[in-house]
Formats: sequence, C-alpha cells, structure tokens
Amino acid sequence: MNLSTLEQTILRTIVYFDLFSYPLTELEIWKWQFHDRNYESGIMNQGYRLAEIVETIEKSEALKNVLDFNNGFYYLKGREGLVEERKRRYVISDHKYKRAKFWIGFLQYAPFVRAIAICNNLSYHNAKDSSDIDLLVITEPEHIWTARFFLTGFLKLFRLRPGDRKNYDGLCPSFFVSSRAMDMESLALKGGDPHFAFLTNDITPIAGQKKYFEKFSADNLWVKKNLLAGLAPLFHPRRQLQYYAPGGWLQKIGEIFFLTLLFIEKYLEKLQRRILPDELARLAEIPDSGVFISSDVLKFHKNDRRAYFKEKFEAKLKELCI
Repeated sequence: MNLSTLEQTILRTIVYFDLFSYPLTELEIWKWQFHDRNYESGIMNQGYRLAEIVETIEKSEALKNVLDFNNGFYYLKGREGLVEERKRRYVISDHKYKRAKFWIGFLQYAPFVRAIAICNNLSYHNAKDSSDIDLLVITEPEHIWTARFFLTGFLKLFRLRPGDRKNYDGLCPSFFVSSRAMDMESLALKGGDPHFAFLTNDITPIAGQKKYFEKFSADNLWVKKNLLAGLAPLFHPRRQLQYYAPGGWLQKIGEIFFLTLLFIEKYLEKLQRRILPDELARLAEIPDSGVFISSDVLKFHKNDRRAYFKEKFEAKLKELCI
C-alpha cells in the first residue's frame, strides 16, 4: 500500500488501538498519533497538526479503502461492532472511576503517599467488566515499602483488592515509584515498547499535588519517540480529589512517628519480601518480565502482555504493508 508518512501515522494509530477494540475520534488520532520510531526528520517535534490529520482522513482514498467511519469514530473495515463496544465500556469505566475515586479519597492519606493515578485500560475509559482498577502510586523517597504496606494493608482490611470479592472492581496498586525515580524508560522492552510508552503517557491523575505529575511527565519524554503529540497528564475536573486538612494532619503525624523509627522501612521491606508470592519473586529475577523490585520502583505486573501486543501490532502493520 503506497501511503504518505502522514497516512501511515494515522493508520498506525488506528491499528494500535484496534488491538484493544477501541475506535478513535479525529481528536484522539491527533492526541495519540503513533509514529514510526524512524519518523522523517522534517516532522515537527510536536507531530502533525490536528488540521492536517482531519484533512488527510477526509481526502485520502487510500485510507478510505481500509477505514470506516460511524458516529464520530474511525476503525478498520469489518470492525463495525467496536463503536457500540466502546460506548458500553465507557459506562463500565465510569462506574469503576466512581468507585476508585471514593476509595482513593482514603488511600491518599496513607503515610508517605504523595500522589495516585489511574493507569492501564481504565485510564482511557476502555475497561471491561472483568478489569481491575490499576493504580500508579508515587511515594516519598526512602519510604516506598512503608507506603505500600499501609496502602495495601488498608485495601486488604476492607477486602478491596482483586480476588477479595466476587465482583471485578478490585483496586490493584501494582505500580509504586518514588518521586526521585520516575523515569520509566529503563522498564521498557528493548527495541521499542509502544504499549508501555502509551500507558506511561496516558495516566489519569486522581490525588496529589500537580508538581508530581508534571515531574512524571518531564521525566518520561522518551515516550515521544512514538507519541510525538503526547500530552502531559492533567487533572480532569470530574476525577480530581480534594485534599482535606484533617486527613493531611493525620498523615503528617503518622509520618513523623515513623521517621523516629529508623528501622521501620527496612523491617517492612523484609516483611513484604518474605510474604511475596514465589511467582513474583521468580519473575523479578527475569529481565522484561513485568515484575521489577528496587528501592525506588515496585512493579508487580505478572501477566505482562507488552511483548504480545508489540508482536500483534507489528504483524498487523506488516499485513497492511506499512
């Protein structure tokens, strides 16, 4: 298929989201435009402009041969059912967001927790009934294990973790990072990791000061190797939580107390490592496994499918001769 660089970018973006049964609007194609890692040097640092993308979609005969349009969404031919599926998943995601927001209202006051965001499928309203509510937690440096102990302990106490109940709305705090080590590039698959780049770029802030999310975005400019128009995470008015002073005072009192116990961080690290499932401990020793444990990053994604999505993405692009 003989396509211009811009046409390839548009189609590459739609193909990527087709892996997740997610049709796109014109604005989303611009927002998430997926470039070849070896894109032409003449493209501006911010990628293609929205007007360029809209004009190309409307006029390109080559794109009309492989894409269909319905109710404001673009998708690959033969995938008409995705429009209704996206609407259905939005309703599911909105329910999960309300649940997440309620409980994060308590979790934000856990000792040494500085910010919490929604990540993975729920971040872009593409959750299924079976999807967990995945959380990214930013902590104070040198206290990541203490923060995890109290946050996960609260979830366990109220049976809110995945598997604690028969429903599928479990909160899964599987990703902790300290505020001094928020560059995620070292965790990406070697040779390119489009899925991790997108998930890193598209977190949804829920609680915490804006400065933590600004730093997270600034530390992860590597995502622009594929997502040139990647936007910094912003608080959505419907999602943002208020920080109440009484909760903050209790959090500060707790932190002052634990700071006097110089051994507490090491003790809680040893305790949590001891009760860590054998599978996670084994995967932590395997590069690119999805499980990573250090003094600044705790990533427990045992069902890591990044390599699978990368393979499927590249195969579809090859099929379309991109």
